[in-house]
Amino acid sequence: MNTMSMFKKIVYYLSLFFIVSFYYSTALDIKLELYDVQKPDQSSQGADAIAYIGEQFGVKIELKDVENNTGSVGLEVDGLNQFHGVGQNLSKSYSSINGHMSVNLVQEYSMYAEREGVFTIGPARATHQGKQFSSHSFKIRAVKRPESSQQNTQSGQAQKSGRDDFFCKLVTPKKAVFINEPIEISLLIYHRSSVHDFGFAKQPVFAGFTVKEVAQMSERQETIDGKIYTVKDKKFVLFPTKQGVHTIAPVHFAYNIAVDQQRRWAGSGFEHAFIQALMGHQLEQRRTVSNSLDITVKSLPTIKDATKTHVDAVGNFTSFSATVDKHDPVANEQVVLTLAFEGKTDFERLSAPKLRLPKSMKFYASKTDIQEDFSTQYVGGKKRFEFVVQIPKPGACEIPAQELHYFDTIAQTYKVLATSPIALTVLPAPDEHVSDNQKTQSPEDEQHEKTDEPENKQIFAQDVNFIEEDIRAAQHNKITSIPWWVFLLFLLVPVIGSRILLVRQFAHRVITRVRFGSSKTQHLFLATQHQLTELEKKSNAKPLYNLMIQFLAVRFDVAQDTVTEHWLELALAQEGWSREKVEEFITYLHDCAGLYFSSLGMNESQQRDLLKRGSYWLLMLNK
Repeated sequence: MNTMSMFKKIVYYLSLFFIVSFYYSTALDIKLELYDVQKPDQSSQGADAIAYIGEQFGVKIELKDVENNTGSVGLEVDGLNQFHGVGQNLSKSYSSINGHMSVNLVQEYSMYAEREGVFTIGPARATHQGKQFSSHSFKIRAVKRPESSQQNTQSGQAQKSGRDDFFCKLVTPKKAVFINEPIEISLLIYHRSSVHDFGFAKQPVFAGFTVKEVAQMSERQETIDGKIYTVKDKKFVLFPTKQGVHTIAPVHFAYNIAVDQQRRWAGSGFEHAFIQALMGHQLEQRRTVSNSLDITVKSLPTIKDATKTHVDAVGNFTSFSATVDKHDPVANEQVVLTLAFEGKTDFERLSAPKLRLPKSMKFYASKTDIQEDFSTQYVGGKKRFEFVVQIPKPGACEIPAQELHYFDTIAQTYKVLATSPIALTVLPAPDEHVSDNQKTQSPEDEQHEKTDEPENKQIFAQDVNFIEEDIRAAQHNKITSIPWWVFLLFLLVPVIGSRILLVRQFAHRVITRVRFGSSKTQHLFLATQHQLTELEKKSNAKPLYNLMIQFLAVRFDVAQDTVTEHWLELALAQEGWSREKVEEFITYLHDCAGLYFSSLGMNESQQRDLLKRGSYWLLMLNK
């Protein structure tokens, strides 16, 4: 009896032992960890860890004692979709004990938070041999990095983001600037020898700024926690275009790193190490992300000085000068006035200050030129504005000092830079200018040209109102060219009898249309075309520039002084002209101005070509 009872107990315990052994042989150990996060403090709101917005951290799930012959393991982690994923990596290791092969799996996720809040990561769930296993979970609080921590980062104490082999950060010496004030941003890239190459995973975005990129990166060595890093400094120069707080988004990087090859191998630890040494390393692509930066762009302070009513620019200027290409021009000869600026500002958005010239001097904007060197570092730049000036009266005169009213971003005050006045001696123009080609003209042609000269001077010495007078003259001339069928209508009036009133009204409308055209624009076109025809008869293109400027002024209902190169670009663009067509027309006006202002003449063939092109552009402007 006792023997039977003892036997039953032995069987019972042996069965229980085999059942428990079988359960634990199929059990899966799953573990969830966070790394590259901050320890919680009093303001953590019960969170287990703190992550800074825009700075990368990692989530690691480790699965131990996975049977080698069970196939894949289903793995899910709750809460990862609340963060921006950067990349993931799966690694495996193998072990063999008494011929039993098992696998350890490590799944890692790299990510960062995009907004503040408290988030839950986990639990991690795995399905193995038809059973489900789960880990614990973590609460993580996402906040902006404190200013004190940012200052440590900017002073050289690296705050690692992501893996130790490669990380990057954005730093700047200024967190608040004025609108249009240049600000330098450094993207510091830390990497060790195991990193083979890297690049932008996507292009950086600098919303609210005009961006200039310094071409060459500087390089230095830096030791952090006993590890030597190569640090590359990639610089960007930003020019704020509008006020407010602008966030520079984190910069995403992709890089290749050398890692041990993981191969399936069943055997002892010595055998595995020996085979691993033979296999060497392989390159694995990973991703990381930098921190973000908040830049405050301030508006300019109120101007307290009542005498300073406007601001031409914002920045730091070292020089402002005015020069001319000649100091003793002939009357009405082209003089090129150049205004040159040097310093640090957004030169692409810098407009020329309003010229201060005597009323007798006529001018128009010619071209601009910008010189900036971003090859190694930002040291400022230069910008030149060129104007063509015409001085009609001989004698001594002066181009007054030009002024630049600007806000100095270093002194944080309003300043004025002024050029020196330029003294000129205008020589009287010769009574007549004969080009080399015209010297061979016959006496009859010379006499014809002398006869026409007073008429030309009389026509083109008028102001814009001459066009209205020519319109009336053109209307008067048009009355004499009534079509023959109009007279035929009048001959049929007695026959028509009772229809006479209707015919007279119709004839009146026809005559009115022939006389006066369809609109004021058509009147302007006819008058200008008449003047152009007269110039073509005499092969005299010298007054063509003045004729075109007057036509544009009346056509767009503006003063002649308003017709500048910049104004033309805007006006013609609004008319639907393409950029190429606008540039072609402005080049034509430059050719006309060169003949009109310069003492150098053109031969007859060149002038005819200029007049022919004038007819084409007149038709284009009349569309």
